[in-house]
Parts: sequence; structure tokens; C-alpha cells
Amino acid sequence: MRSLAVDLGGTHVRFRLAGGEARSAPVQVIETSRVASFEEALDQWRKATGTHGRIDRLAVAAAGPVAGGRVRVTNLGWRLDAHALERSGGVGRCLLVNDLAAVAWALPFLGAGDLRRLDAAG
Repeated sequence: MRSLAVDLGGTHVRFRLAGGEARSAPVQVIETSRVASFEEALDQWRKATGTHGRIDRLAVAAAGPVAGGRVRVTNLGWRLDAHALERSGGVGRCLLVNDLAAVAWALPFLGAGDLRRLDAAG
């Protein structure tokens, strides 16, 4: 099963294959100023990595409010629709989440070595 995790912010889109043999796959970064849409960024990622065929699962953490499987990326104006990505045939199942929600969901998986004190006294 091919899974792709994406961090979609205002200046960069970060792609990483997840799970199985892809655990050692590097993060691929595409500057948003060089592409006109998420779909174009996804196409560039596919070309750069030689990844062809269907992505079984796609998870996108986007900088913007997510509702009803849709998001408008705050600093870009890009619109993503999970159902449209699934209907495109290149993606099996798509999950769109707010990027801050994705960080919150990751917190229980962090260990003591992953944490850093942020105040000046630390």
C-alpha cells in the first residue's frame, strides 16, 4: 500500500512516502511560488521521485480551515477537495486536515527526547 503524507503551507509543500519500504524515503520540498496548484505540485513530486501510479492513501495537513473534505489554503488561495482528488483516479483515499490539528494529533507519539523547552529560563 502506497501512502503519501503532505505538509501544505504558504511557502512550501513537503511530500514524503510513508510506511513499509518508504520509511527511509526523504522529504521532497516544492516551493509554492513555482507551481499554480496542489495538483501541479503533486505532478512535480511524482516526476522528481519517479513515483508513478496510484497513491492508495493521501493525507494533507494544510494551512487553512478544513470543512466537509475541503480546504482553502490561507496564504495561497489554493482550494483542495478530498473527494475530487479521489475521483481523479490517482488517489485512493484522501484525508485533509488543518496543519495545527495534525501537530496536535502527533503529540501523543512524541517521546521525552523529542521535546524542547521554549522559555528563556530553559
